[in-house]
Amino acid sequence: MNLRFVETSRERNVLFAVELLDAVTLERVNRGITLEAQGLRRSPITNFGGLFVWIKQTPQEDTTALRSLVVTSGELPYQSITLDASQVQVPRLTISLAPRVNYPFQAGVTGVRGTLIESTFGTRRPVLDATVRLQWIDPLNDWINSPPVSNTAADKGDFVAILRLLPADKPDLNTTDGTMQVRLQADRPTAMTRYSAPFNLIPGRLADPIRFAWDDLQP
Repeated sequence: MNLRFVETSRERNVLFAVELLDAVTLERVNRGITLEAQGLRRSPITNFGGLFVWIKQTPQEDTTALRSLVVTSGELPYQSITLDASQVQVPRLTISLAPRVNYPFQAGVTGVRGTLIESTFGTRRPVLDATVRLQWIDPLNDWINSPPVSNTAADKGDFVAILRLLPADKPDLNTTDGTMQVRLQADRPTAMTRYSAPFNLIPGRLADPIRFAWDDLQP
């Protein structure tokens, strides 16, 4: 039997596949989580590699009918996410699942737990519709985005933002205490991107909870 032919035939039967990764450990996640391709009439299967796979019903089928992809984390400590059709890459899409505030972080993770509110002096209503991430500064004083992007929680505006560096990344560490300078980036659907004042994090540790106010952030 020509194994290469068999593998090629299987690939041709795949409409698209989704890989879910734990954004902290980068390990695959495939249990206790639900994926729904809205607009398609069927659910995915999970293959031996741990990918969620939608199989074609006909050789000519494509993703034209797909409206959105909904990832529901259930009881797992990840944030659920919804992608519109334009964000779904075919034939394979990798999604990093951002941690929720109850994620069981191990030692060695750099980041911050926080809360985003509207204003320090006016309404202290939590901001529920924002996405947040950390940026770090390199030796050239350029701000660099760090994955993943997190969302503020739908009840209190809480979030956890982690810093993940690639082996080639060279953050500008403080020569006195070894801390690294970061800032919070926040986005809302109806407003310009804003940034916090720079603050320092100790590599390998989660900082004590910090409260950020949208009105204090700068464009």
